[in-house]
This record gives sequence, C-alpha cells and structure tokens, in this order.
Amino acid sequence: MKGPIISAQNNALMTWHWDVPNDILVFSEQFCERVGHRPEGHPIRFEFLCRLIHPDDLAPFRAAVLASLTKADTPFALELRTLTRWGEARAHRMGGEVSRRSVTGLALEVTGWLLD
Repeated sequence: MKGPIISAQNNALMTWHWDVPNDILVFSEQFCERVGHRPEGHPIRFEFLCRLIHPDDLAPFRAAVLASLTKADTPFALELRTLTRWGEARAHRMGGEVSRRSVTGLALEVTGWLLD
C-alpha cells in the first residue's frame, strides 16, 4: 500500500484555467515552472498552450479539447509531451473539462490539469 501513496505524492499536479469566450488562460505557478514558460505582460491564449505541446501530440489534444467543448459532460485526458522553452520534451498526462456553460450549452470555462 505504501508504494502507490509514495508514487502519488511524488507526482506533481499542475493546473490551468481557460476563459473560453475571451480566450484567456491562467497557468498555475507549478505549470509555469514545469514547462519553463512564464508569459508576462500579455494575456495567454489557447494557441500558446498548443505551442507547448509536442507536434506529434497536438492533433489528438485539439480533438479531445474540441470534443469537450462541444459535447456536454465530456472531460478529456490523454498522454502527451510538452516542450520546455529549452527544447526538452516531457511526458505528462493532461486533461480537463468544461467547468461552466451558458444556459444554451456554450462552453464558457475549462479547468485543466497536467500530471507528471
């Protein structure tokens, strides 16, 4: 029993939040440290997050996010690699879900996570 608990404690959970209509992302401090990017002085857009994802993993990531945006109760989670600003690829599990929708069902906010 101690193995899984220790393993889970050694993993780092990083979060991000996306205001979909305004296309503004907020990354947790841990997320910024892990990927080595700390955008300052300007809003972070979804395309910035996409640039952090390895090109081979980008299409599945976009498809998973789009499915979550367009279908109610469709969280996403997938294995992917991020690229640090130093060019290093790191393997992660990333996921998220729409955390708020309009009365018409339009996605307003997405809460996401990145797990080492």
